[in-house]
Amino acid sequence: MVFIVVVIAIFLIDQLSKYFVNKKYIEGKQKELIKDKVFIYNCKNEGAAYGFLKNRPIILKIVSISCLVSLIYYFISALAENKSFGTKLSLSLILGGAFGNIYDRFKKGSVTDFIYINIKNSPIFNFADAFIVIGTIIYLYKSIFFKKNN
Repeated sequence: MVFIVVVIAIFLIDQLSKYFVNKKYIEGKQKELIKDKVFIYNCKNEGAAYGFLKNRPIILKIVSISCLVSLIYYFISALAENKSFGTKLSLSLILGGAFGNIYDRFKKGSVTDFIYINIKNSPIFNFADAFIVIGTIIYLYKSIFFKKNN
């Protein structure tokens, strides 16, 4: 049950942060948070990472739904098979983030990205993206170094 709460909490954190950014910051403008390093930059991404498939919205939606269905299946299987804490946590993080971005993609036609860290080739991202990356890192670490009860 705790992992379902994590999925819901991540979805809500993501959606509330996007709502706040869209209300407070003008699209296309940036606000410096940490001098020359971290900015809020409200922008809309009609594609996946780095705008991938932005000119193919139907394909992007099909791929998104396919990935989401697979994630839900694997998440439910991990819960039913009582997989390790790390596996269930990582899938919770990924699933919560995926729900946040897919919700935007279907409801608004684009995903609000707003966190920009001034590092060479750094993407603009949101909390859903961050949770997906963190969940993926945990999952990979767990899979590589802890084989038992993955």
